[in-house]
Amino acid sequence: MTDKLFTPNMPATQSTTDVPESLKKVVASAARELFSIFPRDFLGDHSPYNFATITGVREGIEYSEMWVLVNAYYDPDSQRFKRVNVENFSFGWQWMGGGTYPGEASFGDTINQGMNLWKANGKKAYAVGDPIRDATEEDIGVMVDGEWKVYGMMQGWMNAFMVDSYGGMTIGGNGFEVDGAGTFPYIRLSLGKFSGKSDVIGKPYDDYGFAYMGFLWNAYHGLFDSDQKLSNSFLFGMQSPINFYDGEGGVFNPTSNRASMDDVKLVWKKRTAGEPHTVEHWHNVFEVSDDGTINTLQGKVSIPKMYPATITGTDFNITYPDASFTKNNTVVLGVIGFTADGTKKQQANLNVIFTDFGMYGSLGNEFVSASLLLGKY
Repeated sequence: MTDKLFTPNMPATQSTTDVPESLKKVVASAARELFSIFPRDFLGDHSPYNFATITGVREGIEYSEMWVLVNAYYDPDSQRFKRVNVENFSFGWQWMGGGTYPGEASFGDTINQGMNLWKANGKKAYAVGDPIRDATEEDIGVMVDGEWKVYGMMQGWMNAFMVDSYGGMTIGGNGFEVDGAGTFPYIRLSLGKFSGKSDVIGKPYDDYGFAYMGFLWNAYHGLFDSDQKLSNSFLFGMQSPINFYDGEGGVFNPTSNRASMDDVKLVWKKRTAGEPHTVEHWHNVFEVSDDGTINTLQGKVSIPKMYPATITGTDFNITYPDASFTKNNTVVLGVIGFTADGTKKQQANLNVIFTDFGMYGSLGNEFVSASLLLGKY
């Protein structure tokens, strides 16, 4: 190990020549826990590439970890991770030899270790003027209610990719891209919200934004663009409105990421080749609402059902089964009933009068009981 390539966290220009033996032992001990890789031309106090082994107690559980850090280092004095270049992203590859995932001790899992890739945003991750940009400083973490928080925070380490001790994998981004060994355009397994625009200038996002999950073909995460603009784009999955009132006390939150999970639809969406990626040009070719209603581009799909009618002499009458049936959307597809001798008979041609409350008409004098096959259009 030479002082030009591998040294403990001390200035890169410092030599180990003629260092007292006692100091060498201290340095050697520190090097087992913390050391950096210095590029030959790097003259700063901290390398952008660092290693650290850390032990301690987190949430009442002893832990032992090794870290490979990019644009970050661990300061044992403050016991905090720090950015080297505050402008850029930082990454940390965490190898857990003991303990459990941050936060999991609170619901009883004390042994779940893993190999995890974390990222920490730099100032460049946020637009100029964004309060988070201005609040992003050297330390990776943030003080919350008097306690230093490191994981799952906008100013701390956020999950990029995890493999836990149970073999489960979790990614922190929108999803996976599959390049298909060169097959083009690509597909993506995606979870997110629509991040495109509307054709209507100035239309607020809460009037058209939605959350979704599913498979994308020739579409980016967020549906705002595609690999090949002059080809069709598709989404097959589920769609939910966004709960824009998820703030504390039900306050309106224009940047909400929370799917409401109400009025969810199974959808097959299409953006026609060459059209913009605006919300108006993502059409539902097929959709099934969570109340069972089916719609296609060609119109509503009616699922006929049998409903009993009242027979009075030669006439029948029936009230609408529920509020979804009206005189404007109901059709009688036929009648199935029994004659006086017990014969089951179907009749298709009916003269039916529709009112605000139901339907009535004539069946002749054959039926003693009947049910109408009703549909909606």
